[in-house]
Amino acid sequence: MNSPSFSLTTLLLACGGGAPATPLDCSVNPEVCDTGVGVTWTAERELTPGIPLGASVSSIDVGDLAASGTPQIYLGTGDSVTRLDGEGWAANTVIWQGGSIGYPLLADLTGDGLLDLAIDLPDSDHGAGQVVVFPGPVAGLVDWDTPHVELKGSGGPWFSYYPHGSYLSAADLNADGVEDLVVGPWVRYGPVTTDTPFDPATDTLVRATSGTVVWASSAADDLTGDGVGDLVLLGGTLFSDPCYTPQFAWGDVRIFPGPVSRGEVSVEDAPVRLAVDGVGLLPILPWAADVDGDADLDLVTVGYDLSLERVEAQLFLGPLTSEAAASSRFAIPVAVPDGVADLDGDDVPDLLVGGAALLSGPLSDLPGTETSTCAVRVDERWGAVDSPIPAYTQASWIGDLDGDGLADALLASDQELSIVLGE
Repeated sequence: MNSPSFSLTTLLLACGGGAPATPLDCSVNPEVCDTGVGVTWTAERELTPGIPLGASVSSIDVGDLAASGTPQIYLGTGDSVTRLDGEGWAANTVIWQGGSIGYPLLADLTGDGLLDLAIDLPDSDHGAGQVVVFPGPVAGLVDWDTPHVELKGSGGPWFSYYPHGSYLSAADLNADGVEDLVVGPWVRYGPVTTDTPFDPATDTLVRATSGTVVWASSAADDLTGDGVGDLVLLGGTLFSDPCYTPQFAWGDVRIFPGPVSRGEVSVEDAPVRLAVDGVGLLPILPWAADVDGDADLDLVTVGYDLSLERVEAQLFLGPLTSEAAASSRFAIPVAVPDGVADLDGDDVPDLLVGGAALLSGPLSDLPGTETSTCAVRVDERWGAVDSPIPAYTQASWIGDLDGDGLADALLASDQELSIVLGE
């Protein structure tokens, strides 16, 4: 799976409607903590001072786009893409400027074995949206005069809240050995080499149905155990209650197993649907990792309420099949997770939360249901222990940055980037 990290977008839903005959409790979190939320930990890890950026970061991706032999860090910062490289990744260069930018993606979309740079421009082309692909290697600055491929028409009335083209990912979804591009409701099959608008006759277009909200889409490595990448959709079924309109059954993950067919498909026809408990929580894209050591990818889903007073995770053990049930459900310490990887060197994936708290694996050993948000235990506390755990980082990335085989973490907040190397 090749996808950059993305920032959390807070969605504002009002407690609306006419005044009810009897007063209603519109709180999403009925649990009251007399002494506040208590977070305890058994170990601490100091963070080195962050790299100042001078801009807020919406996404992070990492790779050797310049074909220099050393990976670079690429940041989506508002209307630009910034590259960090050099010693300690301290050299800061804006390589693309202009236009409304979603998230840059590094992936081999042209099929030549080199990383390419894809940038989505959801508001360009009079709101129709497009994705621009610069074939690699890309060592310098890029602009409209740099050789590139334009994929127009990535927008349309599909998501209810996220703009089209605001999240890019790539994986081989049709088993031809070339990575395919997922953007909003579209799958463009690689190699991507020509200026061809998105078209359901040659691409895949996922249609939402009445009463269904699809929040985001992503390409993923094999989740269903058939050896082919899968298309993951995140959303839920709309319904109304006296407090929230709309209301969601959170964590509704729908999967089209690969090979994914071309043409128009309905989200309701997804063969795999993960029904998750918990009403009133908004979902973010899940993470895939082998958390139980059986060589099958598992899925960690996360939902949060609007006040971030309640954040819960659920674990689905792979291979994923139709109507799979969560094996465990547990509360997270008032923060949105950043990702799943082995961050403490024991070869077992862990869950990083808010860039400051680590739940050490195996996550599959967590109790079947542990959803109290008044007392939460974490294994490691990162950063200053006398400050509150951040509700969420602006953007994060987890992977092997320095090539030592250990997972590292990049955490962006307050216009600076912290690099946490695995140990």
